[in-house]
Amino acid sequence: MFACKVVWRIYSFYIHFSEPSVERLNYHLEDEHSIVYEDHENIEDVIKRLYNNTTKFLAWMKANQKYSEARKLTYNQFPLKFVWKAKYHEWAPRQLGRSIGRVYFAPFGSGEKLYLRTLLNYIKGPTSYDDIKIVDNVKYNSFKEACFAMGLLDDDKEFIDATIEASLWGTCTYLRRLFAILMISDHLARPEVVWNSTLTNLIDDILHRQRQVTWCLR
Repeated sequence: MFACKVVWRIYSFYIHFSEPSVERLNYHLEDEHSIVYEDHENIEDVIKRLYNNTTKFLAWMKANQKYSEARKLTYNQFPLKFVWKAKYHEWAPRQLGRSIGRVYFAPFGSGEKLYLRTLLNYIKGPTSYDDIKIVDNVKYNSFKEACFAMGLLDDDKEFIDATIEASLWGTCTYLRRLFAILMISDHLARPEVVWNSTLTNLIDDILHRQRQVTWCLR
């Protein structure tokens, strides 16, 4: 739960019937949306229901195909002009009232899902997952590459400079451990660029280590 929500409840503020209403917007990678079913349900019935009951995210892309006005909005702007019809699992033009959208949070380390969420704040009117990966008429292979093309990710220069600076006093073992920590924490936009730019520092002791191994084998 967000800290602001906790404070809201601590001070006993009203949490219902607020204006404007907030429409929670789910999203997911292709063919990775959640499926909820009971243990006793037949799998064929579950699949059939899944086919008929599309998600808000997939329905958004279908609405972009159907309505020209929809293609002028980002995903989080969509509830301003359209309303979710849960009974029919589709978006329809809003006739009255208003609502704001809130896209679910994606933590660092969630991979492509994080980059998809980032793009959803900027991309307007996609009708497929491939459309979301297109930047300046160029289709990229991943959402991460598309984010980088849009300038939404750092160039990792700070991590390159930090590694080179650390090489002045740290051992190569320490530098490799530092690189591994950056990889695990998912802080690097392009790990291969950081690796290639600091390769000399990261493997500076390899020749010495190999000589020690060779000497011990004699």
